[in-house]
Amino acid sequence: MSTTGLRYQIEELRAQLNGLMIYSNDKDVIIQIKEITAKIDELEAQEEAMWHQRNRQCWLTDGDKNTAFFHHKASQRRRINNIIRLQDENDQWVEGAEHVRGLIMRYFKDIYTSRGVQNLHKITNLIHPKVTEEMNQKLMKQYTDEEVHEAIMQMHPTKAPSPDGMPALFFQHYWHLIGKDVTHFVRQILNGNLYPGLINQTLITLIPKTKTPTTPMDFRAISLCNVIFKIVSKVVVNRLKEVLPNVIHKAQSAFVPGRMITDNIVVAFE
Repeated sequence: MSTTGLRYQIEELRAQLNGLMIYSNDKDVIIQIKEITAKIDELEAQEEAMWHQRNRQCWLTDGDKNTAFFHHKASQRRRINNIIRLQDENDQWVEGAEHVRGLIMRYFKDIYTSRGVQNLHKITNLIHPKVTEEMNQKLMKQYTDEEVHEAIMQMHPTKAPSPDGMPALFFQHYWHLIGKDVTHFVRQILNGNLYPGLINQTLITLIPKTKTPTTPMDFRAISLCNVIFKIVSKVVVNRLKEVLPNVIHKAQSAFVPGRMITDNIVVAFE
């Protein structure tokens, strides 16, 4: 149900409640008032949750049922995220949804298209193997139900909803009903018995790098994946976490928990 539909129902119930308050001394009317009040509370909670998810705010400091706060944040995000026009490679302004879309697609297609790699062996021959046979056996062993369950429970409940509109919260809350089927499907993919297919489809969204982006270069493209695909990737990541500290050199300050890429900046500054 949309936020408009919820608001219409709430207003209707409030009108009924105001009419019943005149006869609040009647026992039957008091029961109706309690029922309508409970229904209003339920609908307002649903409305708040919908706006909460739309504006992507993970915390609230202004009290309960502050739908106006969520509405304002969602509207603000919509204004910021709306791309009206951009400059092309010739510094000419491009306007209109189709022309802007074409400019963005050309830009990202160009930077993500491989130019080919030559003489790669000259580099790989200088790299000494760091993965031991024991590490390799841990990485290659069959994936288990426990690893799949751990991955879904580690995911944020409402961040970045997938193309099918089902956030991780749905899977976490109803795991006792769908967990067995989801686990079987994920393990089939991880153990090489099933191709991901449609679950590998994603929505591409652009994140501004600056407050006033003017060219495609000012955006960073990210993929909004299906939750099933996120589970698959997170299970792999959890397994790699055990090996990465032994593979990545201590001078590389990234990709390992406890290390930050900004550490090198501090070292260089000192």
